[in-house]
Amino acid sequence: MADWIYDQSGHPPIVVDGDRFLNRSGVTTIGWINGTEIFTVAGQHAGWFEDGVLSDLQNRWAGFTADATGETPSRPAELRTRPMPDLGESPSQPDFGAAPIRPEPGGVSKIPLEYIFDDAQPLAPTVHSGYNYRP
Repeated sequence: MADWIYDQSGHPPIVVDGDRFLNRSGVTTIGWINGTEIFTVAGQHAGWFEDGVLSDLQNRWAGFTADATGETPSRPAELRTRPMPDLGESPSQPDFGAAPIRPEPGGVSKIPLEYIFDDAQPLAPTVHSGYNYRP
């Protein structure tokens, strides 16, 4: 069953459906889940997804499902809901790159949730590490 992934301000920009992540339209696959590791569509390691909590490459909290049981530093008081779109076809999975050793949890990510799966830059989350995100 598909669920929304909410960002730190309670907006749902990403859909998780089984072993993949889709953009908010539900049409385009933007990432994959392999165990607890997440990958971009090109197969680059992008972070972790465990117990409904999505973490970036630095293992910092970036998003969550409404029924997440994993630990988060905080959650917004209100989640903005939207209807679940019709989901697009699932493309073939790429070969997944090697994942680094998972660091200790590090608080809240400074990366906007939508950038976690950005293949425009190699390992995009490290490129945006100085981004000053304010929900």
